[in-house]
Amino acid sequence: MGQPASFIVRVEDAARLDTVSKLVLADATPAPAAMVLTKAAVTGNVAELHVSWEPLPSSGGGSYKLCFQAADTAGVKYEHCRLGTRESERCVTIDVARCRYI
Repeated sequence: MGQPASFIVRVEDAARLDTVSKLVLADATPAPAAMVLTKAAVTGNVAELHVSWEPLPSSGGGSYKLCFQAADTAGVKYEHCRLGTRESERCVTIDVARCRYI
């Protein structure tokens, strides 16, 4: 609490010809107050999203689950391969320590 923190969410599609089409915070996941997420930077089959947050005093003692969704678009379509996009979702939990007084 009161200390800035940041991390990067990075996805890479193992199929190099596929393109990452989405990397976002899931709709059902509310971003905590004062959290800043950049728009995902996409370069072909790789995407990165930067998250930074300095928890407010009211966040102390809280546990925050953030879920991110990613999707791809197939780069090549073969007769017996999939069509359309594939999506995945991964979550992380951030625990904010309570304020302590001496």
